[in-house]
Amino acid sequence: MSSRLTWNMVPSRDLLATPGLFATMLALSLAACASGPDSGTPDPTRYNDPGTGPWETVPRASLVEECGLDPDMLDTIDETATYSYAIVRYGKLCHEFYPPGEPGRDEPSDNYSATKTLSAAFFGRVEQLSAGLERPLRDTDLMTDWVDDVTFNPTARVAHVFAMVGYNTSLAEGDREYSYDGSGAREINRLPDVVASIMARNPGHFGSAQTVDELAETEFFDRLGMENSTWDAENFAVSWRSTIRDMARVGILLAHDGFYDEQQLLSREWVYKMSHPAFEDANTGIGYLTWVVAERNYRI
Repeated sequence: MSSRLTWNMVPSRDLLATPGLFATMLALSLAACASGPDSGTPDPTRYNDPGTGPWETVPRASLVEECGLDPDMLDTIDETATYSYAIVRYGKLCHEFYPPGEPGRDEPSDNYSATKTLSAAFFGRVEQLSAGLERPLRDTDLMTDWVDDVTFNPTARVAHVFAMVGYNTSLAEGDREYSYDGSGAREINRLPDVVASIMARNPGHFGSAQTVDELAETEFFDRLGMENSTWDAENFAVSWRSTIRDMARVGILLAHDGFYDEQQLLSREWVYKMSHPAFEDANTGIGYLTWVVAERNYRI
């Protein structure tokens, strides 16, 4: 059965990475653990993550002391679980489970629309890298500032596309309606063209990378130590294949305010925009290409 991959973060900055039951949705609950964009710059050494090396796995005998987890309770869950999952706490891989018939620990599988959140995080990395340019990349930019032949609303800004509302005839508050751009063909898959455009206008600024794929490899996958992932950078919507362990690295980056391996890869403001409603009049359940928890006025 096709499955979605789900990140769930809780206040203690833990991470549960799991394939759930639906193929095209990603639930990312960051409201309790993501800091606001103006809450100061934290000490990056306080975040624990595996860096680019292998995960530190916790033996069963140390689960209570190191992870605060009851191994017997985990056994009970695993007896009835029909999906794979992994639990990360304090930057350590505390527990993982792979039932028969599902992809194993080192077998990549399709992540479907979880790709959208990966793509949003990568775009945030590009935004961060462009900060020193005379013409940096901003989410307030018109899409037409960077790309031609826009087939949706020509007044749509990058933020509108990330919120999947750029197709509306009117983008005024109250007129924006949300509609899920599942395949990305309507608007999302013009975002890679934005990245290609800023690279072309600033040769050499992004290192040796000549293509969006190469930039993603050097400035995202390599920096997170993601060795079991493939991604088509021309398709920001549904092209990511990975293991749960690789997915957990992306989740850690977001749960840690954009810090990873003691480096700030994403601005805290960008993580905030991913993990909070982008346009509340349209949908309180979506940040930048990322599902968030909402009590009301949310759309699927």
